[in-house]
Amino acid sequence: MPTDVNALIRGELKGIRGRIDEKELTVRSELDPELGSPVLDPALLGRLIEELLDNAVKFAPNGGHVVVATTAAAGGLRLTVENSGPPLAEDVLAHLFEPFYRADQARTRGTGTGLGLAVAAAVTSLHGGSIRAVNVPSGGVRLECALVGASQARHAA
Repeated sequence: MPTDVNALIRGELKGIRGRIDEKELTVRSELDPELGSPVLDPALLGRLIEELLDNAVKFAPNGGHVVVATTAAAGGLRLTVENSGPPLAEDVLAHLFEPFYRADQARTRGTGTGLGLAVAAAVTSLHGGSIRAVNVPSGGVRLECALVGASQARHAA
């Protein structure tokens, strides 16, 4: 069904505002107004956004920042979420989306089950897309999702 991805992101950010304020995070949204409403499962996409933003807020340092962005892409969209937390070792990046994987106790602070990013990867895969994690040169980690969704205009014809 046609899904307003940007509205889902704004709603999730509103829902976690308390956690953002508690950590004194700066959040920047770069939501593509030309994204339209691609045909995606809104419940699953909401879960994906929830997991990515939860992860970004959890691992951003107090006073740090989170950036969430959408971009229209051929055949779908690109969703990125990054934080200013510590970079991850390459071997950790390689396993980040595996179920129950937790990088280390210091990074996880003893919370979570190690399923959040595995869920994000599963939702991305169900939408014919891909997900990856990269270290940001200026510091932090960026999660990048490419999602395949038919545009609303193509289905309206």
